[in-house]
Amino acid sequence: MKNALKEKILVLDGAMGTSIQDYNLKEEDFRGERFKDFHLKLKGANEVLNLTRPEIIKEIYNSYIYAGADIIETNTFNGNTISMADYDLEDLAYEVSLEGTKLAKEVVAEYFEKSGKKVWVAGSIGPSNKSISIDSSEVGFDELKEAYKAQIKGIVHGGGDILLIETIFDGLNAKAALIGAEEIFQEEEKSLPIMISVTVDKFGRLLSGQTMESLVVSLDRESVLSFGLNCSFGATELIPLIEKLGEFTNKPVSIYPNAGLPNEIGEYTETPEEMVEVLKGLINNSKINIIGGCCGTTPKHIKLIAEEVKNKKPRPLREKELKFMVAGNEILDYDGFLIVGERNNVAGSRKFARLINEGKYDEALEISRKQVRDGAHILDLNLDDGLLDSKAEMEKYIKLLLSSTDTANVPVMIDSSDFEIIERGLKNLPAKGIVNSLSLKDGESEFIRKAKIVKKYGAALVVMAFDERGQADTFEKKIEVSKRSYDLLLGIGFSPADIIFDTNILTIGTGEKTDRDYAKDYIKSVKWIKENLPYAKTSGGLSNVSFAFRGNNPLRSAIHQIFLKLAKESGLDMAIMNPAEKPVKIKKSLEEKIYSLIMNTDDVLDSLLEEQIEKITTPKLEEKELTPREQIVENLVNGNKLNLTSLLDELLKEHSPITIIQDILMEGMEKVGEYFNTGKLFLPQVVKSAVIMKEAVAYLTPFIKSGAVDKSNKKKILMATVDGDVHDIGKNIVKTVLECNGYDIIDLGVMTPMDKILNTAKAENVDAITLSGLITPSIHEMARVAQKMSDLGMETPLFVAGAATSSLHTAIKIEPNYNGNVFHLTDASNTVITLDKILGEDTKYKEEVLETYEKLRKAYKKTEEARSYLSLSEAYEKREKIDNKVNIPSKTGVFDVKITLEDIEKNIDWDIFLHDWKVKNTSKEEEILGEAKKYLEVLKEKKLKIVGRYGIFNVEKKSGDILKINDLELPMVRTQQWKDSVSLADFVEEKDYIGTFVVSVESITGDTQYEDIMYNLLGNRLTEAAAEYLQEKVNEVIKVKIRPAIGYPILPDHSMKKDVFDLMNVWELGVKLSPTYTMSPIHSVCGLLFFSENARYFNLGKIDDNQIKSLAKKRGIDFKTMKDTLGIATY
Repeated sequence: MKNALKEKILVLDGAMGTSIQDYNLKEEDFRGERFKDFHLKLKGANEVLNLTRPEIIKEIYNSYIYAGADIIETNTFNGNTISMADYDLEDLAYEVSLEGTKLAKEVVAEYFEKSGKKVWVAGSIGPSNKSISIDSSEVGFDELKEAYKAQIKGIVHGGGDILLIETIFDGLNAKAALIGAEEIFQEEEKSLPIMISVTVDKFGRLLSGQTMESLVVSLDRESVLSFGLNCSFGATELIPLIEKLGEFTNKPVSIYPNAGLPNEIGEYTETPEEMVEVLKGLINNSKINIIGGCCGTTPKHIKLIAEEVKNKKPRPLREKELKFMVAGNEILDYDGFLIVGERNNVAGSRKFARLINEGKYDEALEISRKQVRDGAHILDLNLDDGLLDSKAEMEKYIKLLLSSTDTANVPVMIDSSDFEIIERGLKNLPAKGIVNSLSLKDGESEFIRKAKIVKKYGAALVVMAFDERGQADTFEKKIEVSKRSYDLLLGIGFSPADIIFDTNILTIGTGEKTDRDYAKDYIKSVKWIKENLPYAKTSGGLSNVSFAFRGNNPLRSAIHQIFLKLAKESGLDMAIMNPAEKPVKIKKSLEEKIYSLIMNTDDVLDSLLEEQIEKITTPKLEEKELTPREQIVENLVNGNKLNLTSLLDELLKEHSPITIIQDILMEGMEKVGEYFNTGKLFLPQVVKSAVIMKEAVAYLTPFIKSGAVDKSNKKKILMATVDGDVHDIGKNIVKTVLECNGYDIIDLGVMTPMDKILNTAKAENVDAITLSGLITPSIHEMARVAQKMSDLGMETPLFVAGAATSSLHTAIKIEPNYNGNVFHLTDASNTVITLDKILGEDTKYKEEVLETYEKLRKAYKKTEEARSYLSLSEAYEKREKIDNKVNIPSKTGVFDVKITLEDIEKNIDWDIFLHDWKVKNTSKEEEILGEAKKYLEVLKEKKLKIVGRYGIFNVEKKSGDILKINDLELPMVRTQQWKDSVSLADFVEEKDYIGTFVVSVESITGDTQYEDIMYNLLGNRLTEAAAEYLQEKVNEVIKVKIRPAIGYPILPDHSMKKDVFDLMNVWELGVKLSPTYTMSPIHSVCGLLFFSENARYFNLGKIDDNQIKSLAKKRGIDFKTMKDTLGIATY
């Protein structure tokens, strides 16, 4: 394969998941005979298909091979034990990986016999659903490594040619997979080349914050074949990043992008031709070695890619440059002298030791952050203390360092005399750190054993000049031990550029004759190492040299200053030292005496001690501390409440409370907004910052005189959820972000009458109005408000947002009817950008948006003119002829379901919850998940009230798609745009059964806005989980096939909610329904239950006015009301 990579660009296959989806498989396909009675749903567990539908997986493999792929990936992406545990199938991780690989090998062998072409099988290893570098992760390094090993062993035993560790979003996960692979290779005495592929944001960072360059530095080794990028984006966005990665690494690089960016409904729409057109530059300019496709790509994409790369030269490979390089989230690529911060050492800093012992980690972290501010390039971390669980503390503190951007970017030097503590540290370090230290004191075999472990984790190594005879204290001993250690390390394949020698900076000036050459011999040994041990680095603990003069800091600083100068001249690369130590002024005569002390040219100790009191002067510089203003701004950015009130008290001594709020606190919040908009902070952090801001304002409020607040420089925004809608979670999130960006918000809450919106807007003279809503009738209320604003001659910029809204609806239904301008908003980040530009009078941006709306209107009109509708009678005639078997329930009637939080917890879809928080696949994912589960425990203690009720009724199907339950007639909507028309009524026989349901979750409010948002988002997920649980209970009576909720596209008539309420007397459960059909509590849902095996969800599309008139007649309401109630189905 290495030879092939030198000759041509290799083609990787496309998306496995997309191909599986195209088969439209059912639950039964995943279960097969083997899992027929399995207790959990298996649909989505794609790896199980290796066992239950192997012929489909082989078809997919073949489709990519015949499209021209040189490498095909196995269907094993989630084949580790942790991911498989989501389906209670962790014991099958090895088997599904084995069988998925064997199927691939069978296919490529058959293809080779026919064509003579070699195709390689790459065992796909996904990232798992955990992020172990996050502090709240419940899974550790060893557990994840073992999870991967079961998968990797299956791939190896199945005959895989390559391992592909892909879609990496956490460098520590990747390290666990890589080390797990190498352990399997050792056990099986068989090695495979390993491809590494990362998913990054637009800045080239993993979702854990690590740069792709840092990941390469941290994982690069002999077993790694290539580095690359996949997923994240389409080719357009990934090309600049892969070019940058190609310039950084000497290994082959791979790219397999998505088929463009997903559209509004999550579909990838970039055609094969479009994708190849984008990739041509990369291919024709020889900047890539391996190329394929990820999400949304098909055999057609791969076929065109394979055709394009024919006879094209691959990216040339260069020799690896031997160079010292370590990393935090960012690489340390610096050729100058390196400062290793010494203050995170429980033995060397009493303050740090006290804070760790007292569990005051935020204050301890501030010591680390200050060292970085003071110029430390690397942080030394030592937690060796007999009173501490040092292994646990090492793990905890490394994760703490990773949680703060400034310390996370800096490499860590793990410092311990206990190798178990060192290894615990290495297991928690995503990037390439340094181990301090190993020595020969326990003999060569132990030295080699430990060095191999350090090498396994990819760390650099400090070697102490210490052997079986003890510490090397003379020049001869120092260089002898160093040379011996160097040769041993090279013998096990350790890179010479990763070796750092510490030949012992020992204390001078004690008065003993034995110590007089210590400093001189150290400096000489540094020079010898730089001349005789190629690529090796040198280091030392600086403060040791002056320890005899403790208590006399000016003299110690002077000794350090001159010692460093001499050592650097001899080639010293780094020193463990206090980065905040200030230089001192030294007279020439004193400098000569210190030089004599260090180099032992004269006995100057007595005269030095006599003279230093008079002659040494230090500049009167206070230790660099952040001012209260700087500290509070930094605390706001970091969501840190440490010393909030004391900092405010300090500021009040010099500033008025108004100045503090409008100037100092807003400076911090503006930074929060800036970092959020550029992807450096995530929504949960923004909310926490806003909570601190509110606490600060609340503390300052009593100090403010009446009328003292000047808000004239702030833009004033009125926000309201429109009448008939009680949903405000999205509005609350946007409100928080806008406040962080300096806007003055007037929040009118939910169910806001139109007159109240307009009267408040006038009275407050607002700069903009934002209207939000979740349910379909809300978009019609927004249009009504816009029309009324026009009637009143208002031109205030109007912004609309919420799940019910869209750019298309805004362009067609609202913007043309308003004198002013209307803008559609999508999310919090988009809101800030749009408001800043519109209210900042960015005329170009405004014109671009309005031009886009005009294009949407024209395209819509053109589409409408070209759109062909079946008439209602034609649609009925062309309906799918479905033969539904009538399933008989064991009972009919209305039944309550007792639901507890404990019952439904297993059904919670945490992926959607994380997406709602805007942290899915980010470094904050595990943290927010951990917090959410704590809030869930609070809700359990509160005995959260959840109600559920369902009904099973006899139903008659009448002509015109009417379902009749008792005396109630419910007309179903029928598709009119497709060749084969379909309606929910098609899944019901003339005499049949139908179900209705309602679930509702009690609304909980928190003490802070952050808690409010957390409870609201949890409420959304709990409602859906409760509906699933209710369906499980109905299944005991009659099996439910689909559960459409009223108001969603397939069942768009919101007014049917009242029918369901009346049928089951839902009112007595305490659930209410507004005149516009909004349910409360807000976390409520109701709908219908269909039992036919043929029932399915489908795309309704648009219906014409004739069907709307027909529905209005059947429902006994006027045409306009019917059209408004149907919402999106009408445009």
